[in-house]
Amino acid sequence: MSRARDLSKLGNPNVIKADENSVGFGTQVAGNHANADSSLISAGIITATAYYGDGSNLEGVASAGLGTAVDDTKDSIGQNIYFTNAELSINENTTVNAPDTSSIAYTQYQQVTVESGSELIIADGDSFIPDVLGIGTALQASTAGAGNGLFGTVYADNIENVAGRGGPNFPLGITVAGVSTLGGNVSIGGTLTYEDVTNVDSIGIVTARNGIDITGGNLNAASNLILKTDGSEKVRITSVGNLLVGTDTARTEVGGMGNPQVQVEGTSASSANLSIARNSDNSAGGYLTFAKSRGTSDGSNVIVQNGDTLGNIIFASSDGADVNQYSARIRGKLEGTPGANDVPGCLTFETTADGQTASTERLRIGPAGQFGIGGSNYGTSGQVLTSGGASAAPSWAEAGGGAWEVVSTHVLSGSTSDLQLYGWSNNYAQYKLVFTDCYDAGDNLMRIRFYQDATSGQNGTLVTGSSYSRVGTKTTYGTPGGTGVDGGSDSYFYPQITDHGTEINTGELIFPMKTSSYSDANKCYGEWLGHSHQWRGISCKCNADPTHFLTGIHIYFTENNSTTARAPSTGRITLLRMKYS
Repeated sequence: MSRARDLSKLGNPNVIKADENSVGFGTQVAGNHANADSSLISAGIITATAYYGDGSNLEGVASAGLGTAVDDTKDSIGQNIYFTNAELSINENTTVNAPDTSSIAYTQYQQVTVESGSELIIADGDSFIPDVLGIGTALQASTAGAGNGLFGTVYADNIENVAGRGGPNFPLGITVAGVSTLGGNVSIGGTLTYEDVTNVDSIGIVTARNGIDITGGNLNAASNLILKTDGSEKVRITSVGNLLVGTDTARTEVGGMGNPQVQVEGTSASSANLSIARNSDNSAGGYLTFAKSRGTSDGSNVIVQNGDTLGNIIFASSDGADVNQYSARIRGKLEGTPGANDVPGCLTFETTADGQTASTERLRIGPAGQFGIGGSNYGTSGQVLTSGGASAAPSWAEAGGGAWEVVSTHVLSGSTSDLQLYGWSNNYAQYKLVFTDCYDAGDNLMRIRFYQDATSGQNGTLVTGSSYSRVGTKTTYGTPGGTGVDGGSDSYFYPQITDHGTEINTGELIFPMKTSSYSDANKCYGEWLGHSHQWRGISCKCNADPTHFLTGIHIYFTENNSTTARAPSTGRITLLRMKYS
């Protein structure tokens, strides 16, 4: 009975209804007529073992949607082969908000296009992965086939955060292969790294709060490069490469040498100041180096020639209109024939006379330290500089005849026990030895020996042995007249000049120069004053040798009756010579 009762319900028009217009279960939907070929309407649940068709009009059916079968025929191979359209078009406001059980949403579409006027919103904390299958054409070799969504494309006019009040977050970064145009501000909290960037183009001001570090490449300005501190310009590099410090205007001419490559200007001693300082624990200082090559390209090394200017220091002056003229100049020049590691040079000093527009060389220091007047005019040996007064340059002139000139001076201070003075020439009439205040607390003497040579002007050979003799008149202070003549050979092979004891000795000896083969050399005469004695007319000589010239003397300070050396604690020895004319 129960089964018959259930079957009887099939005839109930409220349970199943079939006519020429519709087939339905339950309550018929009013106005929704359909035939058996197109519609099956149910207000309840339909359970079936299988459904056929493409299912394109099914609603409320959740699916992964990773592909569409190329053939929906039952049991066909095409049911197991799928395709995916390349583009998903968003033509209405759409929010992607994964449930709490997940934070990732994805699509198989390779490209996502957000149509104008529509919005694609990714909920905060969620991720939206296009091209999840990884079948896009932009596959990268390092991640090919990974299906991680890195290869999809999103097309949109605007991208905002989910609230529509700001920009979105890119927690994993962003890679821009093309040109990016940013109309507003760009704020970077970490490090901005430019990899393989050709140019950074800004029409406004780029502010770097902690400096700019350029480890490679160039800093290029279209015109002038201006460096400021505290809003004020300090350094400028002009478009032609001039470096300006303290000014924004390059002078067109300075000192007649054209536009300077480096220009420093200021209104005080500190601002118009160029300093080079070296800090090192040694005796070395800083360097300012000028260099010259005859090559025509930067870095060339073509040998210079005699007379080439190696560098200039110019002192320019303003005449009220410009600073084109200079008042003085110091030049380094090559003087001589250059060679490998051999570049002899000189320094020239120039001044500009009143009413003149060009400088004239006034003084030169030559390669050997010689002085040149008005150029390389070094004079001749023995000449002296003669003043031209307040209005004229000095000049070389011959020393006055009969005048003594100093050859050398030696101060005795307890460290000198002998002196060698040689190289004398008979171009001079005579030499004179002046000794003043020679003193030692011990018992001491001053003795001499002669140098001689067959040629005048040589150092010569020292004459030793018992060839010396002396004679003179000795007077004791307080005793009228002389006490007699003291003469003979010196027992220590060189004549005694001063008396022994602790006397302070002062005197002079004159050495005449030999002029012919008939005159004797190696002789002297003079006088000296001691504390208690005076020697007058003292003379000494060694054996006459007409073939040799007197070329110098060797002075010895010794103990009395001994060759033991002593060094006077005070005194001065001066050698002079006299020209013939």
